[in-house]
Amino acid sequence: MTLASSQSPSAERPLLTAEAWAAAASVTGVIVAITALVQESRRSRFSRAIDILSRLDDRFESPEFRAIRRSAAQYLLDPADAGETGEESVRAILNFFETLAYLFKHHAVGANMVWHYYGSWLLPYYVASKDVIAKYQHDDPNCYRETAALYDAVFQVEENERNYCDATQVISSSGVTSMLRMEADLSVQLPMFKANRFHSPD
Repeated sequence: MTLASSQSPSAERPLLTAEAWAAAASVTGVIVAITALVQESRRSRFSRAIDILSRLDDRFESPEFRAIRRSAAQYLLDPADAGETGEESVRAILNFFETLAYLFKHHAVGANMVWHYYGSWLLPYYVASKDVIAKYQHDDPNCYRETAALYDAVFQVEENERNYCDATQVISSSGVTSMLRMEADLSVQLPMFKANRFHSPD
């Protein structure tokens, strides 16, 4: 047996030098730092999204906007019996959701978040407002296009969350009418104990 053949495999491989160990540790440190930054960025985006939705929620539940919601619902239930500002109130609701849709398009808020906050209103209001939307899209085909995309995304969440029952219930004729009747009876002042803003599939 020669000397070369008697050497163990480990003896043939050079050990890592101190410099190599330092370089490996440095790379590991960079990876850990990047991972931490990514996680922090995600937390920061989430916090910003919650802040945005909370500010919009303050607007949605303000006395002025609750009056708009009531007027819009009354118009959508019976245009002939609603006040002169009924259609303008519907447009105000749609404009609110169009702003929300713009934020969604630019990744400021996510579809799941919008569903939790506004799914119970966005879905039926959009369905109930189809004639109003069509009227304004006749002159401007791009009118409320962002809201249409948000509607599709939020309805997809609705389907995912309602995997045990029919997701179309919220946009059915009875579901839409039920929501509009509640909105038509909405008090201008928010109750002392603020209602749960999160959408529930039940």
